[in-house]
Amino acid sequence: MPDAETSERREILADPALSPIPHPAITNLDLNAMLHEASLRAAALLDQQDAPDARIELARMMACEGSRFDAQEVATRAGIHRAELSRIRRAYQLGGEIGVDVYLRTFDPGPDLRERLEQARVLERLTAVITDNCLTWESIGVQIRLGPDGSWYPFTRTAEGWSPAAGISRYAEDAYRAAKRARSHRTGRRP
Repeated sequence: MPDAETSERREILADPALSPIPHPAITNLDLNAMLHEASLRAAALLDQQDAPDARIELARMMACEGSRFDAQEVATRAGIHRAELSRIRRAYQLGGEIGVDVYLRTFDPGPDLRERLEQARVLERLTAVITDNCLTWESIGVQIRLGPDGSWYPFTRTAEGWSPAAGISRYAEDAYRAAKRARSHRTGRRP
């Protein structure tokens, strides 16, 4: 004869509204992968090695399907402006964690990537200024950044700073054109 606790467990599992399973499309394999990733992140945090930037975690959290976070409240609690949170969120939507990392930090590209920056410096007879992993055409308000994955990430100048744009590419020219298109949409001027 089943005890009361066993009967209660069966009721919970039988009622989809009470079931501990978060979503019917999530498989055990998905759950195991999530648990593995969470354990790696926790270990990194405890060891202070490759600890993820809290802003990347915010973007990931807000990008989850069905998340209902109030952007202003999240920005306030994180100690950043809402516009900055919007740009971080956009960087995540466009390029995932690497997109956010490219948005948040510049880095010394080293000799191999430096050569790629030099090769892409002149596009459409305009010469860019190279700073770390960034090529900037200040006069037209566009920038492309070379990410650690070898892709080029387009940005446009806004009143608040550089904003991520759609059009991440393996080719500098394509990312440059994407940045120009995004800039023209923002300003209403032809690229």
